[in-house]
Amino acid sequence: MTNKIQLNVPNMKCNGCVTTIENTLKDEATIKDLSIDLNSKKVSLETETDSEVILKLLADAGFPAVLNK
Repeated sequence: MTNKIQLNVPNMKCNGCVTTIENTLKDEATIKDLSIDLNSKKVSLETETDSEVILKLLADAGFPAVLNK
């Protein structure tokens, strides 16, 4: 089952951050669609992976995120 997840990533400050987040999430094989907006510091994705796993992946990469509900 595919879940739509929206996150706030307050530590995302530059295009290098965007690239790191993209690479971190693309390493997760079940990412279907990924959109990152640097200006609003938001990440949207469709995945079969549980949101807690996504949050841990980002935190481990240095980008703690908050789930938008």
